[in-house]
Amino acid sequence: MARARNPLGRLERSGRDYTKTILRTLNRAISRVRLAILADKSKSHAGRLKLYRAIADAYGEAGGAIDRRLQRLCEETAGAAFDEASEAAGVPVELDQERLEQYWEYVHPGNKASLAAVFTENMTQAQISALRRALISAQREASIGGLTGAEMQRLLKERWREYAGDESNFVFIDRSGRRWDNDRYINMLVRTTQQRVYNDALLDRFAEMGCRYVRLASLGVPDCEACKEWQGRLLAIVGGGEGVAAGVPSVEDAREAGVFHPNCLCTFSHVRNRVAEREIEAARAAAS
Repeated sequence: MARARNPLGRLERSGRDYTKTILRTLNRAISRVRLAILADKSKSHAGRLKLYRAIADAYGEAGGAIDRRLQRLCEETAGAAFDEASEAAGVPVELDQERLEQYWEYVHPGNKASLAAVFTENMTQAQISALRRALISAQREASIGGLTGAEMQRLLKERWREYAGDESNFVFIDRSGRRWDNDRYINMLVRTTQQRVYNDALLDRFAEMGCRYVRLASLGVPDCEACKEWQGRLLAIVGGGEGVAAGVPSVEDAREAGVFHPNCLCTFSHVRNRVAEREIEAARAAAS
């Protein structure tokens, strides 16, 4: 198995710090939401809409703060990748702001302006929907039991208090319906952001220096079959690019095969063009 020296090692502590800070930000938002639910005394639709807006505001502010942290993470990670590429090829380079913005756009989910919105919006929607379901349930129970308006309000208050006290109601649910512990999800978000930005910045810098090939390497033990299968293989930075030998798989081929999944530990090591070409010729000679 090809193992790379860990250039991301110096960023590991920083990544852990970012994870802790982001989790604290999210937990403060959750506390605000819980307090808003417990303090709510609204008896009208307009009053409940105010509560729903307070929930959206709490998560919206948290999303903005998290995005600012993740943007700094992107900047540090891309800088580390450019340093590593320059050291490997012996050509110094500075990372410009335009390139940083490109990497930030790359890690956005879809066309969202906010990376954090992928989970803060989901949490907002899930919790408002749950509170609305509790309201409808309380109203139906009040109708069946002949409860007075005041009794129905007490019942709703009890239901919302139970909701606010249940930790499982304040976890991230992804698009597939999987429920995550928030700390695990944020840790995955930080690590995957680092991986994507680092690897793309590394490839960009190698390509700018005229390198046509890289080798897939790992910063740890690959955790999926796709990664294991591709370890140590020579890859073309751009498949079919000028000067690239025919039949050499590309970085994009590796991606399509499942490498560089969330939490992936794979990266690239620099291979000089002449070294790669000799390796390709030797492999062809051995196969003939």
